[in-house]
Amino acid sequence: MARALGTHYRIDDEIGRGAVGTVYRGIDTDTGAEVAFRELDRQLAQDTHIRMGFMDDHDRIRSMSPHPNVARTLDLLYEGKRVTVVMEHLAAGDLRQQLANHEVLLPSQVAEIGAGVARGLAALHEQLAMGHGNVRPENVLFAADSTPKLTDFGTTWRAAAADFGRRTGYLPPEFEPAAPPTPAGDVFALGAVLYELSCGALPFRGARPQERRAARPPAPQGIDADLWNLLSRMLSPDPAARPSAGDVADLLTLLEPALRSAPFARPPAPEPAAQFVPVPPPPSGVPMAKRRRRTVALAVAAVVVVVTGGFLVFRQDEEPAALPGPDGETTRALATTSATTTTTSSLPSVVPDFMGKTLAEAQKVFPAVQSEPVVDESVPAGTIVGQDPKAGEPFTGAVKVSVAQKGAITYLAAMPASTSYWSEKDTVAHIAGNEYLHSLSSSTSACQETWSVEYNLSKKARKLEAVAGIDDNSTDSSLQVHLEMFADGAKIVDERVGFGKEVKISRDLAGVLRLKIAWRGIPAKKCPTPNEFVLGDAKLLLLPGDSLLSTSPAATTTTTFR
Repeated sequence: MARALGTHYRIDDEIGRGAVGTVYRGIDTDTGAEVAFRELDRQLAQDTHIRMGFMDDHDRIRSMSPHPNVARTLDLLYEGKRVTVVMEHLAAGDLRQQLANHEVLLPSQVAEIGAGVARGLAALHEQLAMGHGNVRPENVLFAADSTPKLTDFGTTWRAAAADFGRRTGYLPPEFEPAAPPTPAGDVFALGAVLYELSCGALPFRGARPQERRAARPPAPQGIDADLWNLLSRMLSPDPAARPSAGDVADLLTLLEPALRSAPFARPPAPEPAAQFVPVPPPPSGVPMAKRRRRTVALAVAAVVVVVTGGFLVFRQDEEPAALPGPDGETTRALATTSATTTTTSSLPSVVPDFMGKTLAEAQKVFPAVQSEPVVDESVPAGTIVGQDPKAGEPFTGAVKVSVAQKGAITYLAAMPASTSYWSEKDTVAHIAGNEYLHSLSSSTSACQETWSVEYNLSKKARKLEAVAGIDDNSTDSSLQVHLEMFADGAKIVDERVGFGKEVKISRDLAGVLRLKIAWRGIPAKKCPTPNEFVLGDAKLLLLPGDSLLSTSPAATTTTTFR
């Protein structure tokens, strides 16, 4: 049965259910676009740590620069203790369904899908410095053009007990339930996924994560040696020995053409397999088992990355160690990520212009650039809207930039007030033909005294937005109201409000402790019938992760992240 959510969403039907929540399909009624809703399990949502962490993680994901391999988070809604993420709807199924349909995938498909997922993880690791924490086939969805996209970020590690059983096969040896996920842990999990795609079995069946600290997985039968060399490194018990997600993406992209003629692999033989250990390199002059393997290894070892303001040259000083292939043959390992790194940089004497760029772009020039979030919805999230020093000023060794974030919204209609002279709160109002769903109204006449309310903002609100007016359903259109607002005693609004007109209000509240709103009917020759003075959809914008919920434990507050 369809139900409304927020101001412009409709939830239609359930399409999935897990230990930490339920997924629904629905519509954005403003645009008509089909979207997906992921609602956090209500029992888990009672835990403030899980609830606020869930909201913070998803809002950080929403602030990322768009990436083709990361499912877009469109909105984040918080009503009471119900938390719902609005995401792009991906109707082509997930990777688990592909496994169920085909049991195993061709090696070239494994490389192609794995490269896409690795690119998504690299974007997450590099842009947000956070781990995914739940990489498994169920959380890789496909767009209509078969592009793999990562979803389900952050929640499960905070609610590990609720979903531990289904994650065991993908957890790294260093896993700790209370610790946040790491990039190295994500690479291990992706290695387990690609192993499963290759042969239909998990690399560590039945073993607890801690038991893998000295274990090596057996090689699937018939697996391509180069692909196996990479997977074995991804599944290393030592996090430092695993390649980065970006390196995994590059290596799989290099391997994919050569894997197009490779056959399916099979699960490891039932008997105990020899442990996977390095062996000494063969004597000089011993040829490679296959020439193309050496070609791939050398190509990867000779990567040169050019960045603005300097360059990085990666070189491999030693030959890769020889590793056993699937049939006992000896092949060279792909170049490891422990290559010697030489960095040469040339910093400019004046500060470049970062305005309009992303934080990632700025950090390519100055890796140590400092950032602070600001609420600014006039530009895409993640855009730099301020910098200190300004462009062209002398470079003194430090640069601080302000990065735009979409604001977390708390409606005034749900906020507790020191005194309440509102006739109605959180009501539907109409001003000059427009409808406002979260409004405050006061029955006001020209013969009444001044009314006022005050709100404790705890210095967390960054901006106030509202539309003032007289409700269209008022009985007397002659009433006018004098509206004033004060931020810690300083007047920030002084407006005359009349029937049939909207007065739009947008004020900066950074650092403000108390907000006072005062209004009175403007005296007239006669006292008309009281009419409804309205503040339509009056809302406070906060930085993502901030909350005004603690101002009154009994208050029912509606917060939405746009």
